Order: sequence, then C-alpha cells, then structure tokens
Amino acid sequence: MKTFTIIVTALAAATLGRAAAIPSANTTVETRDTTGTSASSSTDPAFIQSILNAHNEYRAIHGGASVTWDATKAQYAQNYAEQCTWAHSGGPYGENLAIGGFDNPEYYVWMWYNEREAYTDYSSPDFNGFESWGHFTQTVWSSTASIGCGFVTTCDNLGDFGPYFLVCEYDTGNVLPSNYFVSNVLAPKSGVPAAPAQFV
Repeated sequence: MKTFTIIVTALAAATLGRAAAIPSANTTVETRDTTGTSASSSTDPAFIQSILNAHNEYRAIHGGASVTWDATKAQYAQNYAEQCTWAHSGGPYGENLAIGGFDNPEYYVWMWYNEREAYTDYSSPDFNGFESWGHFTQTVWSSTASIGCGFVTTCDNLGDFGPYFLVCEYDTGNVLPSNYFVSNVLAPKSGVPAAPAQFV
C-alpha cells in the first residue's frame, strides 16, 4: 500500500447576487517561486474522460445529471494549477483543490466525494461542518452543468504535501441560503461506491 498525504479544500463564489458564498476557513498561504509543469492535462482526452467519469458516477448516485467538459474552465484550472500555490484562485467559479502524493486525479475526486459521510442531514445541512463536506457538495451540486480541471505532477514546492496538485472549476455551487443546498444536494439514490482497488 502506498503511503501518502492528501489535503483538500473547497470554496465557491456567489451566484445571482442574492446568494452569499459560504466563508472559507482562515488559511495560511505559502508561496514560492517554483512553478509546476505538466503535459497540459486539461486537454488530454484520457484525463478528461477519467475526470468526467468520476464526477458523473458520484453525481448519478444523488440524482444529478452528467456534467460536460468546459475547455475555458479547464484552461483556467490548468493555468492555476501550474502556479503551485496552495490557496484558492479567487476566480469566477466554484473550485475544489487537492494536493497529495498520489498520481491519480480520480483518487482526489473520490476523496472529495467521500466527504459525504460528514453531510448527514440533506433537509437541513449543518453549516458549522462545511469544511468537512464542502468538496462533496460541490462535486454533486445538481445544477452544475459543466466542469474543467487541471492536474500538475511537479509541485515540489508544496513539501510533504505534494507534488501532485488537482484543481477543478465548476459552475458556481455551495451557495446560501440553505434552500439552495436542499435543492442541489440530494440524498443518495443508489449504492455508494467503494474505493477502487488501486486506491487501497
């Protein structure tokens, strides 16, 4: 079994002027001059299909429609990932980030989804626990129609937490008031998938 460290964080921007974003935790940001490189994963057909398959498998469990790939979001995500900065971009999209020592982007999507265990009340979410389930809700947010992601394998400046860095951009989700969560994060409709064999 491979030993590794993973850190994930989530943030979403407000939509429609009447919805306020859930605040993120205070974050200490360390930046360095090092930037990552990759073979533009955001345009690689195998990468795209694996990310879409992972998201759509988990979304279907919660009655969400399949998402499509958005090249604009993907380029934004790839450009940001290549900066190797462990902080949210502050851009116009909902965003999930993950860093770790495992060279498989699908694993990080599975980790985001795995936060479902902390999201215990679909009819009245406990927002005090947002940091423990925010990736999950962003991943399955039912009104999301498209996503784009970027992946870097050489963020060595992230120390023990890297070198792999996945950034996914979404149509905005995770917005208040709570009725948005009730209508966009639906209870499971089918079985919850176990971790694929290569992840354990």
